[in-house]
Amino acid sequence: MLKSNLDFLRLKIDEVDEEIISLLFKRMEIVAEIDKYKKAKNIPIDDKKREDEKIQIVKNLANLKNLNEDITADIFKEIINMSKEYQRNKKMI
Repeated sequence: MLKSNLDFLRLKIDEVDEEIISLLFKRMEIVAEIDKYKKAKNIPIDDKKREDEKIQIVKNLANLKNLNEDITADIFKEIINMSKEYQRNKKMI
């Protein structure tokens, strides 16, 4: 019984992981639009103020959900890095 319950729970994790990947892809599609806008307006890729604001928002949201805010912030820093890398190299990573 425990094995089948564990398998069920792992399937649920797999479903959530697929949602996360889909959301990351959706986010990158928006990043592509932001990249076009920034290029047209000659705006630099890096925006430290926006990044710092975003990380603080993420930490606050993590705290509300009882998640480790530092680990959550680290995850979002990587997502931001992925977005900037796309803008520099035009390829999904």
